[in-house]
Amino acid sequence: MPFLRMKAFGRPSPSIQLWRHIPLYQFLSLLETRAVWFSAISKLEDKFEGSYTLRDTRRLEQLERLSQRSRGVPAGVEADYLTKRLEAIKARSYVSCWYMGSDESAALWQRTARTADFVAIQTTYRDLETAFKSTLYVAPVKYMNYETRRIPDGSILNPFFCKRTIFSYEKEFRLLLYRPREDSPEPGHYVKSAVQRVVRRVMLAPYTSAWVRDVVQSLLLRYRLKIPIVPSAVDAEPAW
Repeated sequence: MPFLRMKAFGRPSPSIQLWRHIPLYQFLSLLETRAVWFSAISKLEDKFEGSYTLRDTRRLEQLERLSQRSRGVPAGVEADYLTKRLEAIKARSYVSCWYMGSDESAALWQRTARTADFVAIQTTYRDLETAFKSTLYVAPVKYMNYETRRIPDGSILNPFFCKRTIFSYEKEFRLLLYRPREDSPEPGHYVKSAVQRVVRRVMLAPYTSAWVRDVVQSLLLRYRLKIPIVPSAVDAEPAW
């Protein structure tokens, strides 16, 4: 299997549903390229992405001081090396972020711009695991207090599967592409996939215009994909 599970973060149920909210143009790109876009970690909005917690930083500083005393290393050299190493790893790491849950998330719909047309593609962990041939690191994101907790030990990639507690509503499941031998880091990469497994259903955003549904239906027909299109539960009408 191309999925390499991060041991420190647990394993999701094979049947758990995964959702990705994307603008309509990105959905078209997925169908056209038959590849999932992985964004560079450095391009994400959260400045804490890939960083260590306060406790981790203090521990590294303590180890640095001990190392300097025992080896006579000038002050700052060890810390500078660790910082540059983490930045180098971060520059060569790319992610695809999914919402993990049995039901759709109204909160995530609210984050999408009302001026753009969005859809949510839905699949399961089992289907996604068989959709890629490239080696990917995967795990549910661990939400924590970055002032009192430490990043789990075990891998240099673990910081990329941790986020601050304020983002816990995202319930994120993350796929990470790590390219350590990449000479010139890119803003992102397309990773080839089996579209029929990546997209089991297409859900339209709340308040979507009728023409958007027509466009989505037309695209699926053009690419010969038998994938159901469903409305958001936000648009449901009460029975009384």
